[in-house]
Amino acid sequence: MSCNSSKINVIPLQHCVALPKYAHGDGGDAAADAFAAVIEPVDILPGETCIIPLGFKIQAPDGFMLAVLARSGLAAEGILVPNSPGVIDCNYRGEVCALLYNSRRDKVFTVSRGDRICQVALIPVFNIKWNMVNKLPETSRGAGGFGSTGAG
Repeated sequence: MSCNSSKINVIPLQHCVALPKYAHGDGGDAAADAFAAVIEPVDILPGETCIIPLGFKIQAPDGFMLAVLARSGLAAEGILVPNSPGVIDCNYRGEVCALLYNSRRDKVFTVSRGDRICQVALIPVFNIKWNMVNKLPETSRGAGGFGSTGAG
């Protein structure tokens, strides 16, 4: 099993714990786990959002972005990446960070140095060239949006 691969330039910063790692090593993982590069533990109170540094800078290839995504195990516990995906553009040169939101009602979430807090994936992007038209072709779906196929 293998996914496509692409080299990207990366600079680990002094506080970096480790660069993102693929959990299963067989080449089939779509995203790599990224690690909190906090120096001291950070408590995220219920309902709060916090920016967590990942400890590295990158140069994504032209035509790509690095997406910062939630880890499914943390999301199941109410720890979310609210701007998911977090978009790291190919022309951004600052430290890559994750925005974490604690959606739990009554439990503090503590981020410690080296915790796997999110995933990152390299995603192709296309710039949009807007083509103004007077009408769009009809489809069987039509304008059916949120909930149009049912709730279950």
